Amino acid sequence: GIFIWEEPWKMKFEKKEIFGNCASIEVPTNFKDVSDFRQVPDNQEVFVSDNSDVTIIIELLESPINVLDEESRLLLHWTDLENANSSKASNYEYCLAANNDNSNSEASMYMFGHQNIPKFNKDEDITKVKIYLFCMLLSNVSTDVLISLSIPINFDCYSDEDFVKIGITSQTIKKR
Repeated sequence: GIFIWEEPWKMKFEKKEIFGNCASIEVPTNFKDVSDFRQVPDNQEVFVSDNSDVTIIIELLESPINVLDEESRLLLHWTDLENANSSKASNYEYCLAANNDNSNSEASMYMFGHQNIPKFNKDEDITKVKIYLFCMLLSNVSTDVLISLSIPINFDCYSDEDFVKIGITSQTIKKR
């Protein structure tokens, strides 16, 4: 079938409670909670578009010990994501400080890049995926909040600015 994206600026968003109603995030209304039909680890919340393979994953991870600067922290998480995805090739395009309006966090960074990921772990079926990765440090609980947006290149309708429109900024994760 033909796949047509709604323009991102016309997308409607809805607030989703995450991690047992301890926080919330706004996601496009066409994104479904994966835990409604598949088991998801307790430290993750996963949302997938109902008309593509675009996913948003929110993870709570223990902050890496002995990683002092934010860029190194983010690159460490990027490498972990490469390994988890069994990426065959990867590059990131930039790494920036994110606007931090959340008084619960000390530092926020994001980056984007590409990973070549084997579909269903089959090396002959590689999908190039654009990945936006956001990291927010919650030092008072030694936790990194990671938010990733994964967009298979054939579905790439997002510009870099749309990363913020999808609600992936530190201010969209609200502590209850």
